[in-house]
Order: sequence, then C-alpha cells, then structure tokens
Amino acid sequence: MERALPEQIIMNMARTSPLVRHAWSRRGRAPVGYIMGMAVAFAMVYRKLHRGDPVAHIMAMADTGNPARDALTWCRTLFVQNSMSNAASGPDTLRHLFVLMCGLGMRESSGWSGAGLDTDANKDGMHPPSASNAEAGLFQVSYDSIGAHPLLRKLVQDYRGKTDLQAVFSQGNRRGSSSDVGAGSGAAFQHLMKTCPAFAVQYVGVALRWNRRHWGPVNRKTVEVSPLLDQLLRRVQHHVDSFG
Repeated sequence: MERALPEQIIMNMARTSPLVRHAWSRRGRAPVGYIMGMAVAFAMVYRKLHRGDPVAHIMAMADTGNPARDALTWCRTLFVQNSMSNAASGPDTLRHLFVLMCGLGMRESSGWSGAGLDTDANKDGMHPPSASNAEAGLFQVSYDSIGAHPLLRKLVQDYRGKTDLQAVFSQGNRRGSSSDVGAGSGAAFQHLMKTCPAFAVQYVGVALRWNRRHWGPVNRKTVEVSPLLDQLLRRVQHHVDSFG
C-alpha cells in the first residue's frame, strides 16, 4: 500500500525557499500558499508519473516539436535561456512544465486560486462573458477549452465536488472565491477551477501540451521561467524518491 505524501515536509521546503522572496515580473512576491501548493502538486503528479498515470504521462512527454499546439515547443527559447531541456520524456520535462505553469499562474491570477472573470479584459463590451468563455482559477481557464483532449473531460469528472489542495494554496491569501458567470456545466467548471487547485494544475498541464493558444501570456512569451522554482522542485523530486 502506497504511503501518504508527506505534504508538511514539502511545504516547509517551499516556505524556506528563496522563491518566496522572489519578485515576479509585474506581479511582485507570490503568496506563500501558491509556492507551497505548486510544490505539493508537483510531488503529487510526479508520483502519478511513476504509476503510469495518463495525465502525468502527457504532462511529462518530450517537446513534441509542434509550436501550434505545445507550449513547451512554443516557449522553447525561454527554457534554453535557463538551461532547461525538454528533449526527453520524464521527470525533467514534467518539472519544467510546472515551472512554466507557476509563471503562468502569477501572470494570470497573481497566485489566487479563487480568481474569476477579468473584467478589464472586456472593457469594450465586444466579447460579453458567458458560462463557456468566462475564465477562472489560478491559470484563468474557460470551459470552452475542454475539447482539446479527452482527458480534460475525465479530469472534470474525477474531481467534481472535490477541493484537493485548496487549504494549501489558500495560505497567505485571505481572498475567497469570486462569483461564477452563467449557469450549467460552464459555471460548474468555473467553480471547480477555483475550489480544487489539484484539478486546475493537472487540467492546465494537459491543456498546455495540446492547446497553448488558450493563454495570451504563453502566446506572447511573457511567462517568467524561474530557475529558482526548478531548484525547489528538484529538491521535492529527490525527497519523493527517497520517501518511496
């Protein structure tokens, strides 16, 4: 029987990491819960990779060479500049995807898991928000992204009603969840994105490999790729390996 993940040790690694003092471009310091949450989420997905989990497998697959679809291909220069290679499938590429996701989350929500619709994005009124296109959560994802890969719908089904890692990500951030837009499946998706960070991380991890155009900061290559996070996640990886 697999032992439970030692979350507190991983959270302490994150809390004492230089990354908590890092000033992210145009965003400042991240909430400590965001850094701890991303570290714990990485450990969770890393263990799933060892078990042959299909979601983890997609997240950890090598740079596909398809810049129209794969964020790792599109942002290859950002990784090269920081000596991060995604040429081989496995833990290194998974770790680097988390580095990209962490920078994306800071750009999109400043590390606030309960973030909802960005009202400034529709000042002209040309694109009225709906349950389908309203963005939500750490990475500002909308329900209309769900068709990019079959595993995305399965993730929604698997995590429906759950709040995994919400308590970790909310530390250091007193804001709750913003209101949902519309009703039905789209509104339920927004709610899940905002209340279940474990779901949000895996959903976005898959979507970034199949639908990178969903995110403006990725398209513009303005996502910050931090070697400090790679160093932290490498420590987490070694701890998980030693834990068994």
